[in-house]
Amino acid sequence: MLDCLCMDTLMAKSTKPKKVLIVEDDKAILDILAYKISDVGFAVIQTQDGVEGLRLALAEHPDLVILDLLVPGAPGLDIIDSLRKDPWGKHVPVFILTNLSAYGTIYKTLELRAEAYFIKSDSTLESIAGEVKKRLS
Repeated sequence: MLDCLCMDTLMAKSTKPKKVLIVEDDKAILDILAYKISDVGFAVIQTQDGVEGLRLALAEHPDLVILDLLVPGAPGLDIIDSLRKDPWGKHVPVFILTNLSAYGTIYKTLELRAEAYFIKSDSTLESIAGEVKKRLS
């Protein structure tokens, strides 16, 4: 017999963790970032291919997308542009993670409503996971 049936406990057990899609061609960065994000409590979907990344985003509807701009299959700018044309995708938060630091590239991603722009050489994977946690909590 149960002494107490708490609704908060039932709700916590039935809620699924929020999902983060990572599209990154560098396997080491992809694996470590996926680990860091799952370590702060999120489910992670990952791919190294841009076409697959767009397909996964539209099929899985993650709560946030982390996107490298230089991935095989489809350029990151094309992926975010395609997302913004989709009824669901126009609202999903997108974080850019790239080595590109040219002003024009940064401006274009902001024009496409990317929420954050991380330059790999200037960012730690821990700080990116922390920003994901802040955005989704």
